[in-house]
Amino acid sequence: MKMLHLLYSFYKGYLQRSMLKGSFESLGVAPVMPTRIGGTRWVGHTVTALQQLWKGYKAFVHHTGQTAGPGSGADSSAQIKAKSLFKLLTQRSLIVYAHFLHDVLNTLSKLSAELQRKDVTIHECHDLTVKGYYCYSGTDERKSKSFC
Repeated sequence: MKMLHLLYSFYKGYLQRSMLKGSFESLGVAPVMPTRIGGTRWVGHTVTALQQLWKGYKAFVHHTGQTAGPGSGADSSAQIKAKSLFKLLTQRSLIVYAHFLHDVLNTLSKLSAELQRKDVTIHECHDLTVKGYYCYSGTDERKSKSFC
């Protein structure tokens, strides 16, 4: 997801990271930093990055909005990056998609963890897969609270 990568890249530097912490403090929210996505554990990393995004969403929007402003005192490249991030963070369709992606990947992550257990049987694998499918198929039969 491009937005998560851009968010991580923007706050990778010390200056933006410290200014973000100031935004968290002004909003009275516990600070969380964007995390890297990708690698061999891309599902888990993406779920973690989305959880961090939702925990600190108000502060991310607040800080990018302030940095993108003309009187922010930030250099022009930081203002341009902040402006594009602000547009992405406030885009309704992207937020809806990110929530959907979080739900699907969260279920997939739980299913993957269960299938990697050493004591799991083929019958349990089939049942877990069917329960995971029914979470998003729209039917109420065989729905499992542990996966939805």
